[in-house]
Parts: sequence; C-alpha cells; structure tokens
Amino acid sequence: HTYSLGHRLFNNSYIWSQAYHFRASPYPGQESVQRVIIFGDMGK
Repeated sequence: HTYSLGHRLFNNSYIWSQAYHFRASPYPGQESVQRVIIFGDMGK
C-alpha cells in the first residue's frame, strides 16, 4: 500500500513526494503514511 501512495504522490506532484520523504525520515513510517494520506486528500 505504501508503494501505491508513493506512486500516486509522484504523479500528482513532486512537492508531495518530497514532503513524504521528509516526514518518513523523522517518523517511523506508519505515522508518516497517515500524514501522507491527509496531504494527498488536500491536494486532490
């Protein structure tokens, strides 16, 4: 599922992909994924 989100983010916008990397770095992973989903909804 993480891969799908990453791909979608990349297709949607490059900024989202960068934000995902930044959030994935400080956070363990699950938390970052949830944040990414929220951001993706906002972008759409």
